[in-house]
Amino acid sequence: EGQKQELQHIKSDVKDLRENAPLFAVECDEISNAVKRHGVALLGGKQSNAYQHAGIRGKVYRDIYNQLYREFGVTSHKAIKRGHLELATKIVGECTLPIVLSETINVVNSQIKFSEM
Repeated sequence: EGQKQELQHIKSDVKDLRENAPLFAVECDEISNAVKRHGVALLGGKQSNAYQHAGIRGKVYRDIYNQLYREFGVTSHKAIKRGHLELATKIVGECTLPIVLSETINVVNSQIKFSEM
């Protein structure tokens, strides 16, 4: 009986360690890649005027990261716990932009480049 209880305690500790441990570098990259993919989609693709505009592109990525930080109460995506990795990538994928930023992207993307004329 004592061994069974000890085994349960060890299993519980291992599970707790696994869920509360910080992300590995590969998992941090997974979040970064999800942010980049979603950011590119929100900007209208890599060929879009908004994507080519570094200021707008930076605001989009910053907004996605800030949403992630707010959700988990952290100052870096690297501080998110391993148990939250799947939820973090889901949040990134569902992130929407503020109206003002979305409208700015639409205006910039609707402009014709001089090189296209």
